[in-house]
Amino acid sequence: MKQGKKNINAATLQTEPSSLPAKQKYFDFICVLVLLALGTYHSVLYFGHQAVPNSDWPCFIETGKVVLSLKIPVDYKRAPVLGIMQIAISKLMPGPYPELTAGWLLNAVLHPLSLVLLWLIAKKIAGQAAVWFALVAGMNPYVISMIREPIVETTFLFFVLFTSYLIIIRSRWSYLPAAVTSMLRYEGAILIFMAFIVDLSLDRSKRNIVFAFLRSSTACIPLGLWMLGTVLNWNTQAGTHYLKEMGAESGGKIVWREYIELLWQSGFSNLFTPATQNAENAQKIYGLGKAMVLTGFIWGSFHGIVRKNLDIILFLILLAPYIFIHAWHGAIISRFCVPVNWIVLLITIYGWLVLCTFVNNKNQIPSAVIILLESVLLIIALVWTVMLAGHLSAIKQFSERSASIPFVTTAALMVLILTAIFTQRPRRIFKNIVIFILLVLFVVSNQFVIAQVIGNGQQEVEFKYLAEWYLKNAQPGEKMVTSMAGVAGIFAPDFKDMFIHTGSMNAQNPNDFIQECYEKGIKYVVWDSRLGNRPNDRYYKLWKLDNIAMLNQPRDIAQYKYLTSLHGMPGHYVNVFKLK
Repeated sequence: MKQGKKNINAATLQTEPSSLPAKQKYFDFICVLVLLALGTYHSVLYFGHQAVPNSDWPCFIETGKVVLSLKIPVDYKRAPVLGIMQIAISKLMPGPYPELTAGWLLNAVLHPLSLVLLWLIAKKIAGQAAVWFALVAGMNPYVISMIREPIVETTFLFFVLFTSYLIIIRSRWSYLPAAVTSMLRYEGAILIFMAFIVDLSLDRSKRNIVFAFLRSSTACIPLGLWMLGTVLNWNTQAGTHYLKEMGAESGGKIVWREYIELLWQSGFSNLFTPATQNAENAQKIYGLGKAMVLTGFIWGSFHGIVRKNLDIILFLILLAPYIFIHAWHGAIISRFCVPVNWIVLLITIYGWLVLCTFVNNKNQIPSAVIILLESVLLIIALVWTVMLAGHLSAIKQFSERSASIPFVTTAALMVLILTAIFTQRPRRIFKNIVIFILLVLFVVSNQFVIAQVIGNGQQEVEFKYLAEWYLKNAQPGEKMVTSMAGVAGIFAPDFKDMFIHTGSMNAQNPNDFIQECYEKGIKYVVWDSRLGNRPNDRYYKLWKLDNIAMLNQPRDIAQYKYLTSLHGMPGHYVNVFKLK
């Protein structure tokens, strides 16, 4: 391939040949160690931190069990690979909840590896800025929060990154993890298409086109069989199946603007926490942050497409349909952005690198001007950091487990920046100092969102208390109906069949609900604030929670005898009633 404009990218601009190549290898080695250490620290710190898993998790496990039992599934909403992996690991786990522990362990192992993969991917695109990218992407509050949840996001992110890495190094082995990824979450099928494009780019002979088609078709077989099962059992799929509820949350609209705003909120707003309580000034700071991200992303995308940078084009191919699918689905949930936020960040960094190179083409800007601009950035970042740091002790109460995060991350940054100074040319020392202060600002700013998102791990703990209450008070054979039946069953595994999901009840009015409870042998009825106080929520209506709306008050009413209320976080509780 000729060396010309087509080959000029951010990586080549950032990785000038060093007079001491061994030092660069040493820097890479330290990068891997620090990222693994930081990721392991996250994993250990938050292992088991979330007392109650996301309510979707039991469904992943049940789907995995059905597949492993070699039975034909009835519910095709969730792909089976996550459940299969966690069930396999659970055979080695001690304790009363081996499957839950297996979910935590899987996340704990994959998270540090994901940080290294972020760095490896970015090295080709952002050069020596790759390690800073990996740190910022890896400390994202939602990425860290998902370590605590045994649902699919952390595993899906790892396989998206692993497949993406194999794709950018042009390995045909990428088909294998792409196939696995598609059976973690269906959007992973986009990776099979990406692998197919790369396969064709390697060899456009007729023979390879045929083999590329065969390889990609083979990779699609597991998902194809699963989709076939979905179609054949379409009438029995619940109304909450992803394909049935496309647009249901948004009234049929494709919520582009809302989802793009969600990408900002979940991926970038954490880096621009305002050091002011003035709402107007805070919005100006966020507005500036949005402008910076938008400029970098648009320029990076434009540059990548115009210069035919296949890596950037491939990441856009992954990002665009992913956004479309979720904007069409309409559920604006931050964790859905975790698998792709890193792409937006990487293209944004790439965009700014090539934009700065374009503006300063052939070093036209005097060094004094560059130093002046870097000095201004340094001062702003330093003042901003000091102003925010003064509030760290005040937010500690919101997430005590997270209090050490900014200090450990800053220590990791210190190791990396000192290594960078040692391995790079002396004239880059001041630039590295500016980068260090800017990254420390991001770390401190990030902490405010971490405290809010992660909290103290007590979200929905009232349902764990509910299971414990059942074990102490229920008589053999007595059933309980609750909107979190799967979660309650986790903490009372020997009696999980005694918990009936509210959504499985067919009654259309309160009187019929009571009659159905008698017919099904249900003795206890639980009202919860999680959905009970949200009458406009889609699931409130889908599960006909109006049938038990009168149970929001702790008192005897009609055929219900009030027993107790179990409280979790402030404002979160369940009321337990017994049918007379």
